[in-house]
Amino acid sequence: MECKSQTINGRACGANAQTGSNYCYRHDPINKEKSLLASKRGGENRRLQEVFGEPVKIESANDVKTFLGIVINSIWTGRAPVQAGTALGFLTRCWLDAYETSELEKRLTEVENKLNIQIK
Repeated sequence: MECKSQTINGRACGANAQTGSNYCYRHDPINKEKSLLASKRGGENRRLQEVFGEPVKIESANDVKTFLGIVINSIWTGRAPVQAGTALGFLTRCWLDAYETSELEKRLTEVENKLNIQIK
């Protein structure tokens, strides 16, 4: 049997009702406080506020390569959640883009300086 509760737009909840009840766990008035507490705990559980390793100094592309190896192994062995790996992968890609741009700007400035010296 389906839950008798309706959503704000008037549609049926769609979840299965609990045994001996007309409502699913979420909508059962008897479980209201427990349901709210479960939602709160679920949200807190999704926040990644743990430390999954020691700080890593990243100053070169090779450092990023080493760091990503650590991240991959941490996820593979269950010491870090996949979400942390996803975020760290994205951030290292951003770091590499910034590093590459910085290196190109530095080399371009050097070439421009050499050309200016030769022209004068």
